[in-house]
Amino acid sequence: LLVVFVGDVECQIYPVTTGTRLKLSDFPDVLYFHEDYRSINQKTKDKKKLVRKMVIEGKSLAYIMTVVIDEWGNTDEYQKEDMILCSEHRFCHEHTKKFAALEKYKVVEPFQKYHTGQILFQKPDTTQTDKYELRHGYTYHSVQGKTVETKLYIDTRELKDVRMFYTGVTRCRDWDNIIFLK
Repeated sequence: LLVVFVGDVECQIYPVTTGTRLKLSDFPDVLYFHEDYRSINQKTKDKKKLVRKMVIEGKSLAYIMTVVIDEWGNTDEYQKEDMILCSEHRFCHEHTKKFAALEKYKVVEPFQKYHTGQILFQKPDTTQTDKYELRHGYTYHSVQGKTVETKLYIDTRELKDVRMFYTGVTRCRDWDNIIFLK
């Protein structure tokens, strides 16, 4: 069995297979790479390292957020190319409803040239409307592996644990593009 997990196995949300969590100890041969290729500046690298250090040290989510969040924001300047991360689908639906006038779709089933999870900024030219859905809010699990080049809105309501927060902040390329929401 070959399992490829690209991410920070010590800090990101645990990968889930058939309802059970994978344990690193279940795999005898693990390769570690420590370079952060996503971040575009030293401030971003330093902030992510600080969050990672606190996660490993077992600091609480409330403590980590107090240390790294300089200010709270809102979605007043949200554009469809931006990303909103949420802990639960109900919050995703709230954001999708709020920005329903902006065309942004998530592919939910592969069709034509599109793959599952792909984000589209205009409605696809197809009659297969069950293959995609209007979407502005995304769960942390659904964006693992994605990089956010634009603004990253992190909805902090009901975050489950520090791993969820870490997964969220590590999606960005520039820390100054993160807007934290209460």
